[in-house]
Amino acid sequence: MRYRFNPNLRIYFLAKDTRKGGEQESAEIGPSLDFHTKTLSELTEITKFDLDKSKSQVLLFSVGYRYLPYPNASETIRFEPYFGVDVPARERFLISDGNRADLDWSNGRLSWHYRNRVSVERP
Repeated sequence: MRYRFNPNLRIYFLAKDTRKGGEQESAEIGPSLDFHTKTLSELTEITKFDLDKSKSQVLLFSVGYRYLPYPNASETIRFEPYFGVDVPARERFLISDGNRADLDWSNGRLSWHYRNRVSVERP
C-alpha cells in the first residue's frame, strides 16, 4: 500500500511472508518513508511508460522500519536506510545505483549488512 503526500514524499507499508515447503519461514512487516528530488526532463522521457514514477527523479532517500518474526527463532527489528541515484545515459538508457544498509537488532545484539545494486535499463 502506497500513499503519495506530494511529488517528493511518499509512504508505503510492506507486509510479506516467505514460505518453504508450505510452511512459513519468515515474515516482514513495516513502513517506509521515501524522499525524492525534483524530476529531471531526460528521465521523464526515458521512464514515461514505467509505472514507478519515482524513476523520473534523480535522487531517492528512504528510511524503513521492519519487524521480522520467525516461527522457530527470536524476532528481529530492522532499520533500513536507502539512497538511490538514477542517471540518464545516451540512447535512452537509465543507470540506477541503489545502496541499502540493514541494521538488525536481535537478542540484544546489533548486526548490519550493506547492499549495493547497479542496474542499466532501456524502455
